[in-house]
Amino acid sequence: MNPRAASFVTAISCFVFLTSCNDRKLLYKPPAPVEPTCPELKEKDDVFPYLVKVVEERNYECFTRIIDDDFFFKFGVDDVGDDIPEGWGREEELKSAKNMFSGYPHPVYGAVTNISLWLTPEGPWIEVPKTEPPYEGETWYQRTVEYTFIALTSNDWTLQCLELRALFYIRYAEVDGDSIWRIVEWRDNI
Repeated sequence: MNPRAASFVTAISCFVFLTSCNDRKLLYKPPAPVEPTCPELKEKDDVFPYLVKVVEERNYECFTRIIDDDFFFKFGVDDVGDDIPEGWGREEELKSAKNMFSGYPHPVYGAVTNISLWLTPEGPWIEVPKTEPPYEGETWYQRTVEYTFIALTSNDWTLQCLELRALFYIRYAEVDGDSIWRIVEWRDNI
């Protein structure tokens, strides 16, 4: 056998040996999945930059951290009607966010492909001592923001909420052994 043919046979033999190996870990080991790094929520003023970042990045895992277990979203008066309720809780908010962030296709609009969110706080955080159970003794904080939300979709729709106002209530809560600020109530289009 000439040297060129011998090299070819050796190369093919090596290829067959490597591709028939039962232990695929020897051939390729994908990198370990990277856990999402969520921004800090140690200060009240971290809340709005955090919300903007995780919504624009469509980072569902980090979004779940900022939404309090007792979260309530109240729709604007003009939004309520037909199939839109007066408000919803954490479960519905997270389901809505998951659909929006994951590319779930809406029958008319299609899937969300890009989100832009601007939040402009108005005034300082206002202390709200809670006196009713089960929150008696807690101190929440409220702040109004002007916001613009724009979502682009796969069916060439642009969904816009331009220069509206919302009222946020936040509280300090324990999450997975970490004390962070979380949104407990969001009143839209006030």
